[in-house]
Amino acid sequence: VTDYYDLVVTNTGVASTVDGGGTYTVNNNLTVNDGTFTHGNITVGGNYTVAAGAVANITNVTTSVTGTTSVSGTVNITSAAGTKTFNDLTVNTGGTWNNNSTESFFINGDLTYDGASWTGCSSTACIYNLQGAGNTIGGSSAFTVPQLAIPGGASYTNNNTGLTVSTVFSGAGSFTNGATGAVNIGTTSANFTLSTFNASTSGNTVAYTLAGAQNIR
Repeated sequence: VTDYYDLVVTNTGVASTVDGGGTYTVNNNLTVNDGTFTHGNITVGGNYTVAAGAVANITNVTTSVTGTTSVSGTVNITSAAGTKTFNDLTVNTGGTWNNNSTESFFINGDLTYDGASWTGCSSTACIYNLQGAGNTIGGSSAFTVPQLAIPGGASYTNNNTGLTVSTVFSGAGSFTNGATGAVNIGTTSANFTLSTFNASTSGNTVAYTLAGAQNIR
């Protein structure tokens, strides 16, 4: 195991690649400024930043970030092996989130998507586990997650203008659609089992989008 305080990846050109295999801890911030960075098992005690034009490849590794993960470049998730845990996860304007695997994620803070491209899963198997209390789903760009789970004790307000939950919406927690929130529910009625679903705020939009019969909650 290798320990760093800050780790900054700066390559001499955008075609450069840094292979950071192994297991290591970054006690403060990890920043990928440019080029391509493929890392091993990593624990980040501060923030994880992928700058515009940079690429971070997260493969069959365990990834844990305590601070904010801010993506202005590209993040590629290519394997479902290894647990991926984030606190606040933000994909900024121009950023790309590519989950080209069946990996699931644990998000302990806010989830915000303002990016240019989002691939939530390579199938319908991926679960986005939102585990914060009093947190938000935000952003002005539409995105889709196949499975959204909010466990007991967790609560989220959706302010995103185009969130789609396509397959399963579950958990013992609570989801409130905010005044600017728009959520599309593509699940069957049997797969819409979230304990508390609140769409009472003026101005919010809920659309039931399955090509078949759905029960309105």
